[in-house]
Amino acid sequence: MDEILKLVIKRNQERKELTEQDIKRICHIMIQGKRYEEYVEEVMYENECSGDLDTAGKYDGSNLYFYQEGLDRFIMTNYDALPKNLDGTKVDFINFFTLVIIFHEFAHVRQTVMSNFKLNKESQLYAFNDKLHNIKDFYSDNYKIDLTEVNAWALGFLNACEFYHHMPKEIVTPFDMRIYMYYTISKILSSYTVDGEKEKIVAPAERLIIKASDYNLDKIGFNKDKFIDLIYSGENLSLYRKLCMGLPISFDSYAYVNLLGRCNNEGENINLVKKLQHHR
Repeated sequence: MDEILKLVIKRNQERKELTEQDIKRICHIMIQGKRYEEYVEEVMYENECSGDLDTAGKYDGSNLYFYQEGLDRFIMTNYDALPKNLDGTKVDFINFFTLVIIFHEFAHVRQTVMSNFKLNKESQLYAFNDKLHNIKDFYSDNYKIDLTEVNAWALGFLNACEFYHHMPKEIVTPFDMRIYMYYTISKILSSYTVDGEKEKIVAPAERLIIKASDYNLDKIGFNKDKFIDLIYSGENLSLYRKLCMGLPISFDSYAYVNLLGRCNNEGENINLVKKLQHHR
């Protein structure tokens, strides 16, 4: 991954956005490094997605696609929403969100790879999750709490955040990192909801089973009790893994993550990934 970091540092120093060739190069480095050759045949770069102009990237099980039109929309939507008291360099910001999309799509590749490991807790969760896709319109209606998407967005932002943490401070200062941490934490926590009456945080996996309960799950071979057992068997996992898998977290953990995103990091470059990995 050092080669990718060097490339992004070089582009940021040059004040240049990552190009189509840069994106393809990053993808090929990751494919070779993770030995994904049998899972990704080609990396395609096109102007727009015919099905959805907002689509920035897609993995179809054999090829990776990136779409300039959707990538531009995704980046500028987030840039325009930047809080007025945070004003990072635009090129750095664009390249950060380009990395988010790349890592997001590779998370979907990883999910496909993991489908071979039937006894793995995470792969079992996604297997249950995928069965819900057999219910008409269920995926499109519940996109934000779909566990494969929760995982892909979490890994997309956290991996990009980790890369930017290792940038030289003359490129990305600790204050600049506050911007990226703010967006990362906001995105990860967006699929969790607060039940004030019960003083409980409702996880995406819990919300998913609530939605699924409205359907005849036996018809699609979905064992609700097994899924619920799986959801609550991750108590000893790190906060990082719980968030990446959309599993339940405590009220205190939710507050802790929120605090990491709101504290003033001027002069202190917090490693968000490590903080989450060392907390339960």
